[in-house]
Amino acid sequence: MFHDTKIEILQNTDAVSIKTIYTDVQPYSAKVTFDYGITLEISKRAFCDVDEEISNESYFRMDGVYYKILNVKGWSDHMEVLLYQCKRTVG
Repeated sequence: MFHDTKIEILQNTDAVSIKTIYTDVQPYSAKVTFDYGITLEISKRAFCDVDEEISNESYFRMDGVYYKILNVKGWSDHMEVLLYQCKRTVG
């Protein structure tokens, strides 16, 4: 993995960064469907070291663009984080 993309972890939508990390971000294409027919397209995934600050309730900010974390897959030595690009400004 190449941890070459700077990410700010946001705990909620107030846009206050709680931590900055470096991750391996890759393009990704998948869809998640919720109740009432709501479908979100996952556009990226990030691979990073295990970090307790990262959860399904968190947001990432990369180059001024906000991403909602939709799923975190924990492995023994890293995490795979699926990201939905927010359509409007958060905060």
